[in-house]
Amino acid sequence: MPSQYLRTTDIAYAVAIHPNTVRMYEEWELLPPIPRTPGGYRQFTEAHLDQMRLARSAMHFTWLGGDIRKTAYAIAFQAASGDLGGALEQAYRLLVLIRSERTHAETAVALLERWARGTATDATIRPLRIGQVAKLLAVTPDMLRNWERNGLIEIPRNPGNGYRIYGPEEIGRLRVIRTLRRARYSTMAILRMLLQLDRGQREGLRHALDTPGEDEDVYYAADHWLSTLAHLEPRAEDVIVQLEMMIQKQAVGKKATATLFDLSPKMPGGRAVVVGQFEHVLSTVLDCIAPSIQLVDIRLVGTAAALLQGVFLPTRDLNLLAKSRAQVEAFATAMVDFPCLTPPTFDAETQTYAATTIIRGIEASIAVVEVESDSDGIETYGSGPWQHYVTLSYGAHSILAAALELRLATDLSRARPARYRPLLRYLRKHGCDISLLNRCLDARAIPQDQQQTILSQFQ
Repeated sequence: MPSQYLRTTDIAYAVAIHPNTVRMYEEWELLPPIPRTPGGYRQFTEAHLDQMRLARSAMHFTWLGGDIRKTAYAIAFQAASGDLGGALEQAYRLLVLIRSERTHAETAVALLERWARGTATDATIRPLRIGQVAKLLAVTPDMLRNWERNGLIEIPRNPGNGYRIYGPEEIGRLRVIRTLRRARYSTMAILRMLLQLDRGQREGLRHALDTPGEDEDVYYAADHWLSTLAHLEPRAEDVIVQLEMMIQKQAVGKKATATLFDLSPKMPGGRAVVVGQFEHVLSTVLDCIAPSIQLVDIRLVGTAAALLQGVFLPTRDLNLLAKSRAQVEAFATAMVDFPCLTPPTFDAETQTYAATTIIRGIEASIAVVEVESDSDGIETYGSGPWQHYVTLSYGAHSILAAALELRLATDLSRARPARYRPLLRYLRKHGCDISLLNRCLDARAIPQDQQQTILSQFQ
């Protein structure tokens, strides 16, 4: 009988991380104590999987530093120690801190926009020296020199002695710069916005502050701070949802766990827990969208599609493919009770119109790909996913999932052996449409020698 425990690699696959990261989380005590077999093998349970998802979610916030970082770590450590109630309190505190950061950032933009329209931000009349300005603005002279060196401001000098002279215009500009820096906008973001303003473009300053140019190397989230905070708020909301689920599981006890996440018959042993969680999220999505979207017009794609067909792959999100923008918008409306990670948005780089929500640590998204293609061997556009699929049923609903041959070609084209090797093993064991696979490999422009190597495994 297969073991009901999860292995280290199972946990890693379930959240799409390296097994060494799982071991590192254990060493940091971000996971509850893990029992071992007499041979020393770790025996993970569903509780460990839930805690790993929670800890990964909390780690999204630690780079912010300060109270946010401390609170994120407190959530993970308290939950790992068994204090789920205390962790939930910290999760609500995290949400308050993120919302406070967002309010601070929006307030700084409001000051900027008023100043750009000509509203005075300082009443200083007589010129001041650098030390006086530093004292007035509660900053250091070195900070003022740094802002000048980075091009944020140009300070006139006394022609007699070369000393900097700060008048009301310079002090007003410095007040705006200081406010933006204290709201955590990066120097690069502020420079980008001020350059636009100095060119006489007073409209769209918020967009300039939040949108790195194509020629910029973006190193910090503060280079697009408003977008970053907008993305983090729903993640903080989902941490609360995850903890509430963990508390509910603990309250009802182990015997009732199946009422929360039905164990999948597609995967034996402990891996059924992972599949069951994804099936539960997909079932939740289908329940929400079925009244407004014809499910026959939707396809399940990506690694989750393979996972739910029986191939155990590194998976942390669930992707749906739609035929129209209206369906993407209907999805966003139907999923209103869950944190919205990304509202319906067009991405020019990928030519997709997509929306993403987050459900208990798993990202669920839907997209329409606005690229013309006649290929029937590509998973995410063209005719492929619409012509080659299998039917998966969940309660009263059915969803059509892209054929595994399409997924195999995608992962081969991306050179991801951790994903294509399990697909190859599964298709060799359970059967493969060789003609379809051949067309998929051609559509993905897989080199001929690699195609021959792949196809030879089915002879």
